[in-house]
Amino acid sequence: MTLTTGIFGLLLLALNIGEGGNMLVPMAVAVIGGWVFSIFMTLAFLPCAYLILPRRPGKMASSVSEDARPVLTRRIFPTT
Repeated sequence: MTLTTGIFGLLLLALNIGEGGNMLVPMAVAVIGGWVFSIFMTLAFLPCAYLILPRRPGKMASSVSEDARPVLTRRIFPTT
């Protein structure tokens, strides 16, 4: 929601409404593009990544101790 309001705020600057905004148009376009990309990554890519990752239960991090693995497995892959 914050990024959306920021995009709408910079949209006026990107459209060059007003005087003396010619130098700031490329900056506004670049910031808007970065924010749109980050919204896409947050709303589309991350949920897909979370759907893909649990399908590999045998590939847990080796830094996790053997005692904690059953607890982590039950939390990540609930049986009910």
